[in-house]
Amino acid sequence: MTSRHSSTPSSSSSDSSRLPRGSACLNCKRRRVKCDGRRPICGPCSRFRGHELDDCEFYEGQPPRSQVLQEQIADLQHQVDQLQGVEDPARVHLNSPYTPVQISIPAAPPSLGGSFIGEDFKTLPAHKIQGLLQNFGSFSSDVGFFLDPERFMRAAMQPHNAGHASRPCASLLYAVCLWGSKSLPNHIRRSFEETMLSSALRFVTEDLAGSHPRRLLQVMQAEVLLSMFFLNNSQLVEGFYHANAAASLAVSTKSNLIRSASVMQKPSGDAVDEGEWIDGFWTVVTLSNYWVLVNENQTFTFYDSPQMLIDTPWPLNNYYQEKLVPASHKTLEKFLGGTHDDGYSLLALHAKASVLLKKAIELSQKSDPGAVSQYNITNRALEQMTLTLPRLDQQMAPQPRQRLAVTHMLTQAAIIKLHRPRAGSSNTSRQRCVQAARVIADISLRVPAANPLQLINPILGLVWYIAHDILKTEIRHLEGQGSGEDKRLTDAVNQFLICMDVNSSNSPLIG
Repeated sequence: MTSRHSSTPSSSSSDSSRLPRGSACLNCKRRRVKCDGRRPICGPCSRFRGHELDDCEFYEGQPPRSQVLQEQIADLQHQVDQLQGVEDPARVHLNSPYTPVQISIPAAPPSLGGSFIGEDFKTLPAHKIQGLLQNFGSFSSDVGFFLDPERFMRAAMQPHNAGHASRPCASLLYAVCLWGSKSLPNHIRRSFEETMLSSALRFVTEDLAGSHPRRLLQVMQAEVLLSMFFLNNSQLVEGFYHANAAASLAVSTKSNLIRSASVMQKPSGDAVDEGEWIDGFWTVVTLSNYWVLVNENQTFTFYDSPQMLIDTPWPLNNYYQEKLVPASHKTLEKFLGGTHDDGYSLLALHAKASVLLKKAIELSQKSDPGAVSQYNITNRALEQMTLTLPRLDQQMAPQPRQRLAVTHMLTQAAIIKLHRPRAGSSNTSRQRCVQAARVIADISLRVPAANPLQLINPILGLVWYIAHDILKTEIRHLEGQGSGEDKRLTDAVNQFLICMDVNSSNSPLIG
């Protein structure tokens, strides 16, 4: 598209000013817009009003991190394509995700506000999805929802079709309805999930190429929800793919440099808008660390690149009442180095626990002398983390208490991962592992799911498995020494088995 302010050039001048093939910025390539190559921000990017954060980035010798992530996503997509032909009745199929699915849905219960028919699946009328949205809200924070709930709900209830600028992006609405359908009876839910999933997968691509004013942030949110959905369903290739897609958006929007002391990257809008970007970035960091726990052979995450500077401040609990720091610098590096910070919100503590868990997994695979120093630093960070985490007060509201409980359990899982390689030769490390496993069992007993649907963060399935394995190993160790049975250990093992059994119907990963 030519600028309305420029005159029509002659053919010779047009040829001479044409960029060499492949020289356009990554953003123009992605949007298929003619780039003029101007640095540091090209003309189309500077004029593109719908862009919340400038991501005008050029290929300079070594491919930028966003390019690498896109290539990883392409490779994962190839793996997904190969898996699409697998016939498995327990699987939510990804066949032809860009083709709308035509199915017949029985009349829905009153919580949906009426049955879905025909065009309803394309328009998502507010009055018909209100029940789904409310059900989703009861457990949204457990599956990675980081947007402001009030603003999202207000936009979702606008009387317009899905995809309208005043409503959330279509991909996000479908992803939320996908999770909200967990409240439906089994004979309805399977078909409804397939329709919502197919539409969500279709629109995450279409929305990015569209003109919705908040598409970047909201598609990133949709990718997080899709990744968590596949993780919950134990569809690991698909889940990892969408986690990488969310990470790619976080990198390309420079969400790691919000309020940076050196760049002063600041999203447009008010404090709540900025808070959504901050929460989104740290949610993507946490999600990436989840996938390290899923596949411990792949510990490198999007934020591990040497060129990846993380200046974005720790998230707050309430952006309506609390104030962000004026400028931030090396947020994650300072935390890992033991510097005191102000990251005490529920999301900040959760992100910290996931970072320490990922770090512990990395160190458990190293044996070089340099790893000893990192081991000591991480051990001190975990000790400090356990001291600073708020207690699981019975007076807390159920949802915040559940979120804090997950953070406690992630921290204890990190302790196990850090000390287990030494447990065979160090009685102290062995006891640290056993104590951490018992704490996880105790929290699981005291803090059940905090929503009517009994849905929990699916990562707990892996945390429980780790703790259960530690306790079984300790029981065998005691039996080998001729010691009597420790009832506390067997009770804790049984507690994990009960938790897994109770939650297996909602989460195939846990089952």
